[in-house]
Amino acid sequence: MMNDKIIEEAEYAEIIVTLLNEPYAINDFIKLVFISFCIKHETKLHLKHYQNRKIDISKIFIENIKLKLMSHYNELNIIFEVIDKLITCDFIELKENNIIKINKPLNCDTQNSVLTKFNEMRINPVLEINKLDTNEFMEGVLRYV
Repeated sequence: MMNDKIIEEAEYAEIIVTLLNEPYAINDFIKLVFISFCIKHETKLHLKHYQNRKIDISKIFIENIKLKLMSHYNELNIIFEVIDKLITCDFIELKENNIIKINKPLNCDTQNSVLTKFNEMRINPVLEINKLDTNEFMEGVLRYV
């Protein structure tokens, strides 16, 4: 059980550090939490939906968040713990309006298959979602929760 938690923390740490760096440079706490959660639970079957350009990418990305949160709600705590460790070690700090500032370089060559697949796409879903302001993003999340 403890080993599972350590593995999940490591998986989320890789995702979070990757999202904090270029090309994503997500600097919003709320986006970072939910995008990292969605990436961790993205499936190969669901990745095929991104090829359908008739559907909004942000809708595809967060449309099954309700089921993910119902079955993996405890993982939000793991995400908060990883972010807290980054803050405690002074790698990042949380500023006013939930803005994240990077204090020390965070390097990570991601092995995450979802992020790797997104990087190969002509239109990267995470980059598109990051263009939304936080209120629009949260409205999208709340619509599905």
